[in-house]
Formats: sequence, C-alpha cells, structure tokens
Amino acid sequence: MSSNSPISGTQGSPFSTSAFGLTATANTGYEFSGGATTLGGTYNQSSSTYGSNTTTGSFPVGSSVSLITYNVSYSVSTSNITNNTGNSFNYVISGGTFSGSTQSGGPIAVPSGSSVTVEARIVPTGTDIITPNPTQDSVTVASVTSDQTITVSPTGTIDSGTGSVRMDQNLVATGPGASSVVTAYTYNGAGGYQAGSTQTGTLGTTANFGASVSVTGSYFIVSSSNNITPTSSPLYSTSTAVVTANITVDTALTHSYSSTIAATGGGNTAPGTGGSACNYSGTQVTVYTDSSASGGLSVGQTVYVSATSMTPYTTNAATWWRTGAPGGAQLVQFNSSGTVANISSC
Repeated sequence: MSSNSPISGTQGSPFSTSAFGLTATANTGYEFSGGATTLGGTYNQSSSTYGSNTTTGSFPVGSSVSLITYNVSYSVSTSNITNNTGNSFNYVISGGTFSGSTQSGGPIAVPSGSSVTVEARIVPTGTDIITPNPTQDSVTVASVTSDQTITVSPTGTIDSGTGSVRMDQNLVATGPGASSVVTAYTYNGAGGYQAGSTQTGTLGTTANFGASVSVTGSYFIVSSSNNITPTSSPLYSTSTAVVTANITVDTALTHSYSSTIAATGGGNTAPGTGGSACNYSGTQVTVYTDSSASGGLSVGQTVYVSATSMTPYTTNAATWWRTGAPGGAQLVQFNSSGTVANISSC
C-alpha cells in the first residue's frame, strides 16, 4: 500500500483529497476482486483545505485479494506417429501435472507462476508393437502466465507384432520314378507343412523348416540333395520372409530279380584245378538284376549288390565267378561296368 501523504500547500488553500494517491498493490500472482492488481483508496471527504483537518482514506468495503490462476489444458499430437497397422492405440498421461488416458484434457486452474508438466506416452493395442519403446514426449512450462494449451508430440512407429514366413519348393526329379517322388516338410518340428503356405508368428522370432524326400512304388532313390536357402530358420517379418527348399532327386527302377553267386572268384579252368572258379561254391551271396535269372545269368545283364542300389557286384574283369540258384552252376565274367560279358560252365 502506498500514498503521497503528507502533502503541503498554502494555509487555507483548498485541494482535492485524491492528491493523497492512496493505492493498494497486490503481490505478484495475486489480484483484487474483479481482476485488478491495483486498488485506489476512497476518502471521507472529496476536498479539504491545507491545515484545516485530517482526511481519512480507506478501501471499498468488500475488497479482497486472491491468487491469480490460469486455465491450462493439454493435447497430444499424433502427427509424428507412423501407424503401419491402422489399429487403434492408447494414450497414457502420467508423470506430470495431468493424468488420464485421453488425447486431450483440462482445463485445470494453475496458480500464476507455477510450473506445469505434460508427459504423454503412446501404447499400441493387441499384438502391435511400437518403436522406440516407450514412445513418449514431455513438455514443461516453467512459469504459467496465461491461459494456454500445452501440446506434446511423441515420435514413433507402430508395426504389427505378428510376422510371417513361407517356404516354397524347387523340386527337380529325374529317372523312371520321377513322378512317384514324394516330398515331406516340417514347420517348427511338426509334419504336414504344405510348401507355399504362409505361417505367422511373433515378429522377429525364428521359424524352423525341414524337408525330406522319398519315392513310392517299385522305385528307389539313386541320389538326392536337399537344402533350404537362404536359411532353414527365417525370422518372422512384416513382409513375409520366403525361403526355398531345393530338392534334386534321381530315381531308378527297383532290381526285382535275384540270383546267387560265389563270394570268391577264380579262373576259367576245369573243376579241381587249382584256382578254378568252379571250386568256389560254398559261400554264396544274393545279387540282383533287372531281368529274370531263372535260366542263369545272361550276357548283358548288370548284377547289383542289392535291390535298391546301383553298385555293381564286381567290376573285376579278370575274374570268373560261379553262380548258383535259380539258374544252376555256371561261370560268368563281368566287364568293368559290372555287366556280364562272358559265360562258361564247370
């Protein structure tokens, strides 16, 4: 509170009592009724003369002083949120002056000069994920001096928390049993996966594929290769991760006919002669051919070690071998490819 008292002038001269300038000034952050920060005094008389009497000043009845407050609201801007899923997301308002779960809020009355902080976080729904995590922004107004809306702008990207993988098939089958080749695939250890079908899982985790091959009917696999490229363990991705099972398989007809042949060979000499193949009949092994040997082996027949093998019984072209059932005793000589080249008898 202030005034110009005392004031001076010529004895008996009149003056207006407003010259005393009685004024009340509210402290910073406060105001008088009606919103003014200063309040002028009133006097018991409007005029007086110097030296005549004492003037009394006062303030209007009912005058009061109160704290100044401002209306403060908040708003969350999503202009910096890239939402790749289109799904809804949540707002978490906490850690500051406001709390709640709406994009905007307020107003609240804030004392003049007070500090206000707005902190907002974006939280995806369902299996969606956000990067960075957490995605949030915080704004602080150190001293509030007016009505205002505080805007926070978190920056982040929302993606689906689900990724996908797929394994395609690249099969090259040759030989007479090519059309009877059967592939079998596994997905995460379980059989029954169908090549080309898309599977889903948690984004960024690993899927596992496996592949095998077989042949049905009267065929067998001569050779095969099987590899999954670029990897058998792809990561579930927002853009489907595709791998390929590369399978190459060569087939042959099962050798359906059998014969027996001595385990030891010798020369084409008379029985009883030293080293004669005719002498070796005790230990017989079973061999296989693609045509009947019921009447004995024939020139041109290839003899294999098993019904499902392309390995010839022997490629020793210098030795003779004694055969047994079902064609009876005969001597055969093979060429370097394992095919019967010559036949003789004991």
